[in-house]
Amino acid sequence: MYIFAIDFLGIKKVMINTREDWIKAGFEILKTKGVSGVKVEVLARELGVTKGGFYGYFLNREAFLQAMLDYWADTLTNQIIKSIGNLSGTLPEKLKKLLHTVDTKKFDDTERPMFSWAILDPKAEKVIMGAIKERLEFITNLFIEEDFSKEEAERRANIVHHFMAGCRSFRAISPLSGSPERHTQLDHFIGLVTKPTD
Repeated sequence: MYIFAIDFLGIKKVMINTREDWIKAGFEILKTKGVSGVKVEVLARELGVTKGGFYGYFLNREAFLQAMLDYWADTLTNQIIKSIGNLSGTLPEKLKKLLHTVDTKKFDDTERPMFSWAILDPKAEKVIMGAIKERLEFITNLFIEEDFSKEEAERRANIVHHFMAGCRSFRAISPLSGSPERHTQLDHFIGLVTKPTD
């Protein structure tokens, strides 16, 4: 975002970074340097500004890291759940939308460093485990809505979650996300996991 400022030399265009800009810059650094590399000086350098702008939004580095955790939980869990939850359609159709939404390198590139962060930081672990619980509960409810028992729904929700975790681990040797081959793989998995019990 830019504003126009007036000084003794005239009018000049000045870039103003939003709170979200700072948080997104934090994730870019997290991907390459881990949480230890997320520092105010590095963030300012990434955005091409001075450190002063940071303190207009965040009290300190700890507050900033908490804001990153909250942002991750909202954008990569809450918003996706809300989007899929608002869809009409069958269980396979909803799972297809869900898996195709998260089966991307961009999603992986954020998830992996977040889980590494959780190993080092109890606060991060708490947020991430909370998000996983919400994801599992959401998927479980999708199965329950299709008349699976609670026990069976929970079992299949775990299979879906573990399948996607495995996909992240083997992304390099899997068909390209979004490709016809990848869609065929995902659709085959969805067909298996949604097959009615005998």
